[in-house]
Amino acid sequence: MKKTTIIILQSWLWFVGSAAAAECPAGNFADGLGACQQCPAGTYAEEPGSEQCTVAQPGAYVPHEGERLTYLCPEGTYSEVFGAVSCKPCEHAQGLGNFRCQKPDYGLAAH
Repeated sequence: MKKTTIIILQSWLWFVGSAAAAECPAGNFADGLGACQQCPAGTYAEEPGSEQCTVAQPGAYVPHEGERLTYLCPEGTYSEVFGAVSCKPCEHAQGLGNFRCQKPDYGLAAH
């Protein structure tokens, strides 16, 4: 059931909010006024009822606002920052979730 808070100040009627944290869907968070807001790009909220968004870790990205998941950088790309909205190309990046662009070291040492 939605809960609405009403505050009356000097004959003005203000509707402060109409959603509790438990009512916000995944990809959203409850702001301090009780309203649901979409998580900004670069962040996500996996579970309904989140009170904050989670920042994407290096090697991952969140391309749009309102996302409930983070995405690993695809092969051939990387992301070295927190809160990335895309991954950068890198010819050396192998596999998923690369957080830096570095030529692979295959353990070959000069003799």
